[in-house]
Amino acid sequence: MDNLIEKGKKYFEKKEYGEAYECFIKALTRDPTSESAIEYLVKLIKIESDTICSINDVGDELVNTGKTQKALDMYKIFLKKSPVKDGFLKEIGDCYYNLENYVKAIESFKKALKYNPDHQPAMVMGWSSLLALKKYKEAKKWYKKYQEGLRMADCYPRHLYEAIMEEKNAVNIFQELIKDDNKNPELWYYAGLLYKNKKNYKEAVKHLNKAYKLNSKEYDFVKKIIDDIQK
Repeated sequence: MDNLIEKGKKYFEKKEYGEAYECFIKALTRDPTSESAIEYLVKLIKIESDTICSINDVGDELVNTGKTQKALDMYKIFLKKSPVKDGFLKEIGDCYYNLENYVKAIESFKKALKYNPDHQPAMVMGWSSLLALKKYKEAKKWYKKYQEGLRMADCYPRHLYEAIMEEKNAVNIFQELIKDDNKNPELWYYAGLLYKNKKNYKEAVKHLNKAYKLNSKEYDFVKKIIDDIQK
């Protein structure tokens, strides 16, 4: 380990960055929290930004082999030493997510997006964290804020509404959301489906009709659902 670090330092001093990179990545693989390896890899990031990909490969291998805490500890050291913050914050968030610490995960994704508002993976994982926490109101606001990036990643409001439908108090959650956003046809539509599933056909028709009235062009198919209920 020490030999790798010393060899890497000598290569770095001679500006033989490729060889230095190989030494420090190997050292990091052996000891993910090696301050010396991390210090020089941070220097190499400034010279070759793709170095981050190799660092993330080390982190992924740790996570995939059940060593998520080690990956987290490694990324925290990189975060302290590196001028590039958003990527490491996102990786820290991923580690917390894998550890099912969704509160810490969302904190990290929010910080990543402060450094880089266009960081799409942080948008997606922030959304997933809020759904995991069942913070549906916040998830809805998050979606509105990062709608473009989330849609590009195939994340849609229906994923939120489908998650709500699994909750015991789904009716109350939908009514709260409708209270805050009563011009949203998708909300009315999913609430209508929920009532239909619960065999409360009067409320189902009421909510489905509202969805149709708010957007008759896109919700034309709702008429058939209503007709089937009223047969």
